Amino acid sequence: MQNCFAVGKEDQPMPYLLFLQGGPGFESPRPTEGSGWRGTGLSTPLTTSSMLQFKSARDFTDYLKHFRADSIINDAEFICVHLVPGSGPWTVLGQSYGGFCAVTYLSFAPQGLKQVLLTGGIPPIGDGCTADTVYGASFEQVARQNEKYHKRYPQDIEVVREVVNYLAESEGGGGEACLHLILVPLPSGGILTARGLQLLGLSGLGSSAGFERLHYLFERVWDPVIIPGAPKKISFCFLNAFDNWLGFDSNPLYALIHESIYCQCASSWWSAHRLRAKHENKFDAIKAADLRKPTSLLNKPSAVTPRQVPECLRVNIQPSDELVMAANAIPLSDMAQSNRSGECTEQNEKEKARNWDVIKRNEASRTMRNTTNRT
Repeated sequence: MQNCFAVGKEDQPMPYLLFLQGGPGFESPRPTEGSGWRGTGLSTPLTTSSMLQFKSARDFTDYLKHFRADSIINDAEFICVHLVPGSGPWTVLGQSYGGFCAVTYLSFAPQGLKQVLLTGGIPPIGDGCTADTVYGASFEQVARQNEKYHKRYPQDIEVVREVVNYLAESEGGGGEACLHLILVPLPSGGILTARGLQLLGLSGLGSSAGFERLHYLFERVWDPVIIPGAPKKISFCFLNAFDNWLGFDSNPLYALIHESIYCQCASSWWSAHRLRAKHENKFDAIKAADLRKPTSLLNKPSAVTPRQVPECLRVNIQPSDELVMAANAIPLSDMAQSNRSGECTEQNEKEKARNWDVIKRNEASRTMRNTTNRT
């Protein structure tokens, strides 16, 4: 927890605001590097090495259930009891996935809330919701983002095509059937593939200045040919930047449970994996390069499918079907309760407005009396 005060108000009793950040799966930035979501920072972080301690997929799946929004809200209530004087209600600000958690808070512990502020994070609110709707819309948005990127940096179309061809070079006369992967080792120990290359869109297509970062990255994709006749190779600079770009191996929770946050009392059934197959004509990197079409990068949440987890995390752990079946077997939001909580908040605001009107009328009356007395 980080206490922040305006200058001169350090000793004054101030209201508490709990900020729930986006995610899931990444710790808070400095100066609060010791905090963040369960399983990150100093909160018993789940890492690719600690994942190897689990002996079965069932045990691993059972452990991952502890990182859902309901457990996060239990944490928040525990902190509130020990931090807020009188365990009074506090204000919650939820950003992105933090908004998902804030709605869970409204549903199951509204007594702990003074008010809730949401910035772009609304979870599934009906039983039976799956991730299909979100992912279906996501693929369409990703296609539009690729078009914008190619319009901004048209020269990168050919650069990316060359890289894909390098990673999937044809043998014996070419053709799709003859394509094979060239092993390009990453500094982390993984292997760069054409499909993996598309994951650069995670930050590149969906973050501030992402287009520029992508362009500058591809500017240095090739080693300079210093000696005539030297073979063309992808530069260590690019490979190292690719490793640092993703961060799944240091924070695996995002890749493991991101899909499940879009479900309510339903299984995702590998939604991204299924829906990507329907759009493969747009997002097959090797086929696009073979047909000399622009290669599309992928953005969240469509980029990482659980079937890609071993490749993304660079560890030989495959999440089981139990994960998608059990991840959200219990409801994480209750709209009837949330609506009642909202009605209570609205009544409180009306009561405050009425009180404020009374205060203003009393002040006006006192002012009039004072003016009359002076006269």
